[in-house]
Amino acid sequence: MDKKRPLVVMSQTGVTREEKQAALEGVEELLDIAGVDLVLMDLDGRHDHADNYVEYAKQQSDREGKVQVEHLLSCLIGNPIADKRYQLLIVKEDLYTPNSGFVIGTAVPGWGTAISTLRFRGVEGQERLDCVATEAMHEMGHVFGLPDKSRKDLDYEFGPHCANKCVMRQGMRVPRDWQSFTQDRKDYGPLCKVCTKDLIAYFE
Repeated sequence: MDKKRPLVVMSQTGVTREEKQAALEGVEELLDIAGVDLVLMDLDGRHDHADNYVEYAKQQSDREGKVQVEHLLSCLIGNPIADKRYQLLIVKEDLYTPNSGFVIGTAVPGWGTAISTLRFRGVEGQERLDCVATEAMHEMGHVFGLPDKSRKDLDYEFGPHCANKCVMRQGMRVPRDWQSFTQDRKDYGPLCKVCTKDLIAYFE
């Protein structure tokens, strides 16, 4: 598959325009670091795809009021355009996996990701939107192969994550860890040197 293929961005009804814009800005910042200019296809105002995916995932999920994220990802991967487009799905639902109480996002490397804005909604003002941007960068970083699994300095507590001062760290406490990651992103830049190198290499 072409690693420089377009990225489709979809949002569920109820995700605010500001939240979606924050996620897009996070992705654009990541792409700037990579030095690539992917076509971003924002399905602005067209929520039917995202809403249908969420409704299907709700019907398949076994926890009331939550959505099992694997069912959302199966919709993305099963989409006819999946091998021609990266996909970013932004939802307002609480997500979970069978082995967790909740997650704020999950990615399938090389394919796409679903992220939730719900657990950032208690954060006030611009900081909330900045956390959404950080989360979008984190999950799209996974889509783009970060962190490289051949590294020997990774944190494997919940899947491979960078252990450096980097948005690719594992954030266990939500939103506290993500507020910290976001401040570090502003102070030191989004990615550590190793992840920056690996991101550039992914698109070469």
